[in-house]
Amino acid sequence: HPPSSAEAGNLHRFGSLRSPAFMNSTHRVLLAGAAGAAALSAFLVLKRRWQPIAFPRDSPTPPVIRGTLPFIGCGLQFVANPREFFERLRAEHGDTFVIYLFGITMFCVFHPTGLRSLYTVRESQASFTEATRGLLGLKLPHEVIAEGDMRKFHAGLKKHLLGGYLQRADGVVQQSLLQLGGQGEFEVFAHMKGLVHRLGLLCWVGADTLQHGYLEQLIEAFEVLDPETSFKNLGSLTSTIFTFKHRERKAIRRMEAILTQIWEARGEEDLTREATDNLSALHNLHADLPRAERYRRVAYDVFHFHLASQANLYSALSWTLIHLLLHPVRLSEVRAEISGKQAEHGPDFVLQPDLVETHLPKLEACCLESLRITQQSITLRKVMRETLFTTEAGKFTLPEGVYVATLLSVTNMDKQHLKSAAPLQEYRPDRSGEEREKDDSVFCSSTFGHGFHACPGRTFALSIVKVCLARYLMALELVPHFATATVPDTSVGAIGRSDTPCVVSYTAL
Repeated sequence: HPPSSAEAGNLHRFGSLRSPAFMNSTHRVLLAGAAGAAALSAFLVLKRRWQPIAFPRDSPTPPVIRGTLPFIGCGLQFVANPREFFERLRAEHGDTFVIYLFGITMFCVFHPTGLRSLYTVRESQASFTEATRGLLGLKLPHEVIAEGDMRKFHAGLKKHLLGGYLQRADGVVQQSLLQLGGQGEFEVFAHMKGLVHRLGLLCWVGADTLQHGYLEQLIEAFEVLDPETSFKNLGSLTSTIFTFKHRERKAIRRMEAILTQIWEARGEEDLTREATDNLSALHNLHADLPRAERYRRVAYDVFHFHLASQANLYSALSWTLIHLLLHPVRLSEVRAEISGKQAEHGPDFVLQPDLVETHLPKLEACCLESLRITQQSITLRKVMRETLFTTEAGKFTLPEGVYVATLLSVTNMDKQHLKSAAPLQEYRPDRSGEEREKDDSVFCSSTFGHGFHACPGRTFALSIVKVCLARYLMALELVPHFATATVPDTSVGAIGRSDTPCVVSYTAL
């Protein structure tokens, strides 16, 4: 029989409860409630369980800035504007202090004395590798970063290999110039990133990457793994965490499979011969491992090489070119220098490691000045065992687990400790020798680091910049479509990128 009016009303209400609109709104409410409950639970757990690392009783205690929230500490103020945050704390507390930041107890140093200790402390006492692993571990699978052996960089960056790297890089640059054609335009950072992708993988793997689409596949896998993408897009980082890094593990397995195919196609089994390129150097380095484990370690190492070059090299290239275009007098001087060396040594002198390393001082000074101005690295060491650390405020006993830190966007612009005739914010490549003091102030300005922790890739990086820009500047007339270019206030880590697109038009010379 037909339903009564009351039954009909109930059925109507039941039907409306099942409607998509109601279900979607209900899901949103439930999800919001669950997220709020999870956040509150996490807050209470962290408040109860997280305790900052305490300094030993017999050690002086520096000023401590705790922040307002448990675990997060000063994190929100830090990410809003890292440089301004540290400058404000320096004004209030001096050059040595402690902050709590996202669960980390961070011992911060900005005075030359403290910076000297930071750059000269032994890796076994305060580790760069362990500190870096802690940051990259948010994005990368543990097994990819578990090994912190720096021998791979020293093996792959030996001087006798540099000539081959320059040849491969030059081939990529020449091909890029052909593809650009007679005129057009490009965005500097995007263009240089693609260029360094190609030349980097040709250096770290070999010309074999040009076969069977290997190069494009390796780039695609690397982009999945690249931490830069995640730290710029927190949604991507959240996905990485909640999927337990499934895509990242799949990508590194893909890289391993490609690199295995490349190596086996070479048919090289004698791992005692002198390496002829980076891939063979890495196989030689891991010759004592079982075959499957060796292939895996080589894949991780190749990724580490490419990660290091992508983190800084394409930005170094971009900023050097941008600053030259914005300073026509410097650009003319550099072009005259390149032209003179070509007349003296031939058009391909940049392919000779000894010549390219020593014969373009003006271009090198421009590159170093661009690095100084745009460097945003937060330099970290993780204390591995109780360590005595000297600063201008005294000698502190740092307990295991504390991070020692400084921020290069602060120290490289430090008017208090760096002596310079011109304002430090100005682009002045001729100042490159001014900061080479005999006292500790030399540690205030950093582009490739100092002491035990100096970057082993300095010669490679500067040589690649010179090869690329010597070819571009002599082949193209470049016109910038921007009047200024600056690093965003929120930038931290590696060399900064511009906060606006930097488009140039070009005409072939």
